[in-house]
This record gives sequence, structure tokens and C-alpha cells, in this order.
Amino acid sequence: MYIFVNVHTFITYGLQELDKQIVDYTSTYEPDDQLEWSLVLEEIKSFIKADGIVSVLHADSNTIVLSHRYVW
Repeated sequence: MYIFVNVHTFITYGLQELDKQIVDYTSTYEPDDQLEWSLVLEEIKSFIKADGIVSVLHADSNTIVLSHRYVW
């Protein structure tokens, strides 16, 4: 089991690795797939940025703290 002290660094590294894997895959197998995989990567980045902005509210309008959520 790994404990990540700096989650931001871990996620940034993961996204960089995914980007490299997309380039490797499309250069070897399907160049036409690069656009779609790049869109997936951008959606992941957008989701991570938006997750820190979103507040979860209970039905009675009280903010709920979700401790397992990633905050960018």
C-alpha cells in the first residue's frame, strides 16, 4: 500500500504518463484514435479542475464534506 504525501504531484504525473501512452499508442496502432484519446484526457483534466469548485448540498441546503474527494 502506498501513501501519497502530495496527491497533486501524483495526479499530474499520472496525466503526463497517460498523455505519453496516448502518443505511443496512436503512433503504433491507430493514428485516427489520437483525437478521441486527447478528448478523453482533456475531459479528465476538466473534471479534476471542476471537482474542487463543486459543493455538495444536502436536501436541506447544508454543505456536505466529502473527505474522499480530490481537491486540486
